[in-house]
Amino acid sequence: MSEPALPAPGRGPVWARPGSNAEGPVLSEACPERSRRVEGAVRFVSRGPGETRRLGARLGRLLRSGDTVLLSGDLGAGKTVFVQGVARGMGFEGGVSSKSFVLMGEYQGRQCKLYHADLYRLEAPEQAEDLAVDEYCADGVLVAEWPERAPHVFPPDHLFVGFEVTGERGRTLALQAKGPRSGELLTVIERSKQARKG
Repeated sequence: MSEPALPAPGRGPVWARPGSNAEGPVLSEACPERSRRVEGAVRFVSRGPGETRRLGARLGRLLRSGDTVLLSGDLGAGKTVFVQGVARGMGFEGGVSSKSFVLMGEYQGRQCKLYHADLYRLEAPEQAEDLAVDEYCADGVLVAEWPERAPHVFPPDHLFVGFEVTGERGRTLALQAKGPRSGELLTVIERSKQARKG
């Protein structure tokens, strides 16, 4: 299974609109002619922030120390709302906000810490190396927004979540596993999705 290409810094992913491609989302790189499908992605449709938060909470209940989740999408696509849900699912009851001037937020969950990285304001990918992401991954759960700004600092086994804006409140989230642990997470989430349909 190939990983979706991450766009150049300064560009969020561009997703195909619903119905434009029946087989799944397309993540465009800098050149549209080099677009490729997000293979093996499980798609969720959210009709508003509450549903996005609930999906994050479902994932948060499954996460444990060492897990990494990478969130990619345009500004306002719902990434921070999703992190709020992850924090709630991990047992953190306080507020979680976008880290405009702080690259890393730390929240204590029931069983481990949640580290929320927002790399939007990175000026150069090298700055991310100072964050010592590998240390955070060992000590807790890492959820990172704008991973395309420094893709080289993240562990190879991670869950990728792409956000597509489909309307004023509507979003489509495409989840893709990259590695055995993230594959386990995706399998459980997909089963819960199918159970809710049934």
